[in-house]
Amino acid sequence: MNKNEQQHCEIIHKISLHPPPNKHSLSCEYGVDEKAIRKIWEKRVEIEEHSALMTTDAKSKTFRTSVGQFKEVEDCLFIWIDAIHRASLPVPPSLTLLKARSIATELVISDFKASWQWLNDKGGEVNKDDPELLVALDEFCEVVKEYNPEHVYNMDETGLFYRQTPCYSLLLPDEDLSTTR
Repeated sequence: MNKNEQQHCEIIHKISLHPPPNKHSLSCEYGVDEKAIRKIWEKRVEIEEHSALMTTDAKSKTFRTSVGQFKEVEDCLFIWIDAIHRASLPVPPSLTLLKARSIATELVISDFKASWQWLNDKGGEVNKDDPELLVALDEFCEVVKEYNPEHVYNMDETGLFYRQTPCYSLLLPDEDLSTTR
C-alpha cells in the first residue's frame, strides 16, 4: 500500500523520537512491511527536502517521491517552472523538455536525455475562456482568411501540430489540479 508524503514525514518524525518506536509497530500502524519503513528512513533526507516545498494539502495528495538521477537539472527546472507560473503563463511539457535539455547542456551533463517518460507530467487545461487567448485566435483566423483555401493546411497534416497553443500545463507541488486553469 502506497503512503502519501505526509505519512512518510510522520514515519520519519516518529523514528526520530527518543526512544524511537520499533519498526514492527510502525509497520502495523501504517499497514506496510518493515522493509518499507527502513526504506523511508534511508531516504529521509530526500523526502524531507522534497516535502519542504509542499503545503500540507499537497503532501496528503502526493503518493510518490523520487529523486532523479539529474537532481541539478530538476532543481533548475523547478525554479524555471515556478517563474513561468508566477508570470501566469502556461508551461507546456514540450517546452519543458527543451528547457531541461538546455539546462543539462549549461551544466555540461552529456548523458541527460529529456523524454516524455522522464518528464511524467500531470496537466491542467488552458483557460479556454481567457479573453486574450480568444482575441489571439480571432486574429489568427483573420490572417488565415487572407489565404486561398488550397494554401491552408491542417496543422497536424503539415507536421506543425507542436506549435499549437498549449492545452495543458505542468503543476507545481503546491498547486491543486481542480483549481488550476
